[in-house]
Amino acid sequence: WMTPEQKSWLEKRIPEFIEAQVTRTTTDFFAAVAYDWFRAFLCPEPTSEELEDAEWDMALAMSEKRKAEKQRIIGWFYNHTRSAKSRRPINLSKRKTGYLHPYQAYMKL
Repeated sequence: WMTPEQKSWLEKRIPEFIEAQVTRTTTDFFAAVAYDWFRAFLCPEPTSEELEDAEWDMALAMSEKRKAEKQRIIGWFYNHTRSAKSRRPINLSKRKTGYLHPYQAYMKL
């Protein structure tokens, strides 16, 4: 969903994002990044389907499109800054539920 230029633009801001996480100022960080992003990269015109969903209101369609793009950017930062070690593996083994009740033991015979 992004060009290589946009990707490098976001990658340059990863250290700032990590600092914002440490200082708990991610809201301010995302507001500033969104502002700079939309100044650097123009948001494409809404498609006819997006216009139809917005009841042919161009301002509403552009607002929804920008909101969706901002959410993509926020998700991108969270997905590209987590370490692979922090994820726990999923336990797919069967869970031992304890002893069987007498009727369950009988049914297994």
